[in-house]
Amino acid sequence: MTIDQQGASQGQPQGSAVLWAGVAAWTLVLIATWPLALSFGDEVGYVGQARLLLQGQIRPSIDSPGLWFPGPRGLMAKYPLFHALLLAPALVVHPRAVFGISVLATLGLVWIAGRVMRAWGHHPAWALLFLAHPAITILSRTAMADLPFALAAVAAWWALARRRRVLAAICLGALVASKVPGAVLACLLAAGWAYGLWRAGEPRRGEMLRGLAAAGAGIVAGGVVTVAFNLLTTGTVWFGYDHSWLDGPVFGLRHLKTCGFLHLLSLLLCPPLLIVGAWSFWKRRDLGPVFAVFGFGAMMATYFFVDTAPSWAESLVLSQRLILPVVAFLLVGYADLLASLARRVRVGSAIAPVVLILLALGVSLVVSASHLRWQKPMAQALEVARATASAVGSDELALTYEASKVGLLYPGPLRAFAPGITKPPLVFCGMASASYRRPDLKAVCEFPGYRTVKTINGFAILALRPTTGFGSKNGAGAASR
Repeated sequence: MTIDQQGASQGQPQGSAVLWAGVAAWTLVLIATWPLALSFGDEVGYVGQARLLLQGQIRPSIDSPGLWFPGPRGLMAKYPLFHALLLAPALVVHPRAVFGISVLATLGLVWIAGRVMRAWGHHPAWALLFLAHPAITILSRTAMADLPFALAAVAAWWALARRRRVLAAICLGALVASKVPGAVLACLLAAGWAYGLWRAGEPRRGEMLRGLAAAGAGIVAGGVVTVAFNLLTTGTVWFGYDHSWLDGPVFGLRHLKTCGFLHLLSLLLCPPLLIVGAWSFWKRRDLGPVFAVFGFGAMMATYFFVDTAPSWAESLVLSQRLILPVVAFLLVGYADLLASLARRVRVGSAIAPVVLILLALGVSLVVSASHLRWQKPMAQALEVARATASAVGSDELALTYEASKVGLLYPGPLRAFAPGITKPPLVFCGMASASYRRPDLKAVCEFPGYRTVKTINGFAILALRPTTGFGSKNGAGAASR
């Protein structure tokens, strides 16, 4: 029985208007508090690579802003090219439009979850739990690849369940191409889905074989695309990751007591008992999400890295970034369990849509306002740098890495500042750490041949010291005033 057949047999309640009213309210909050800067270091790599593509380059030069590593053929990108290709068209519109990719991925997750809720006989407004989840809300305000990655996983499962084999192949291919662990997740989803049909008996094994053929074709196509992109960007079939500094393997049981424990704690507390959402799939013998939740979750629990923040509550939220597909599947199951529970309460089903809208709106307001407060000083500093560049008749700006999270959203020409190698006329330098995780780190903004024109909010604007012009005593003094 497919998802659509389940809904037809159970009698679907109508309620899309309520769902999209909640989505509209959430979206209006996001628009009113639209992000001003990048938040994660990975975004520097993604957006830098996207800017490079718009300049007609695949591989960076010494003054290309972004996050690069030495490779067999010079500097190379650390991350897969696929996500940068998604961001590039948004950059053409405006640098801050890159955040729209994650917003669209979030809305895609909500749309699919709404369809699933309706098919399972619930009010579609239960899909608003996605918008009420703080990890999804904060990631929707970034240019990270995690939400598109989670969307590809959920969409692949949804397509397989609805016998949309071509769509499933496309989604699985995108899953493989978008992030390094995508191949593992795609195989888990396909294997779990096929095993569920195998257990269902002989009449469904033909469907299983046809679906597996399509899934395999999509996974192989995604792998071919990934290898081709890697050959272009790194000169090898592998990605630009370098973990040579790590004392031990990237994956290992020794990481369970740190990274694994935090992941497990987050799935138990954010929201409470989220992990029980897997039961909804198990009882329906829908094993693709079950394989994904426990297989992919176990793999990432042995990974050396997990996102953390200064407070334990923020760490619980941010730690879910690396297991976001797991969180997405569990939220679908969690919504199913809560909807079933609400039906047993006399007024539960009646008030649930209102509560869900208010919850999504409240989380969006709190998270967005806090995030915006953190970014405003960076945006103010970039605006001063932009005004300074305009005052001296130049629209080009050079960045130090510490200024990249906001500097990469500069609408004019950008260069990376390489001290002693390049001598751009104006440099936007970050004096403080760009990491929310490590705000105590400091950086130096004193370089031979440059003078500080202005400092603001932990940033310095530096000007080259020529014999005449802006960098001279008169020119620099005028700019300081």
